Amino acid sequence: MLNLTDMKKRRTFDREFKQMVVELSYNRKDLTSLAAEMDIGVDLIYRWRREALANYGSSFPGQGNKNDDRRTKGDAKLKKSYGMHN
Repeated sequence: MLNLTDMKKRRTFDREFKQMVVELSYNRKDLTSLAAEMDIGVDLIYRWRREALANYGSSFPGQGNKNDDRRTKGDAKLKKSYGMHN
């Protein structure tokens, strides 16, 4: 029988995170390793790429999760390691 406490909560990602992943994905050959680093599925990277191309300038509408300190620090570290700056 399915126990509700065993179910994972669906994660949401903010626009900035999605845009960062899409940008990084165009600079990487191995999207599987990028997905693992970001703790997401490769299918999300492809979906976010399609959405970014289809909705150029207005990609990723919605609220998403607000950044917490851990994600903000992690994002800054990743951006720095890939030579991306704010």
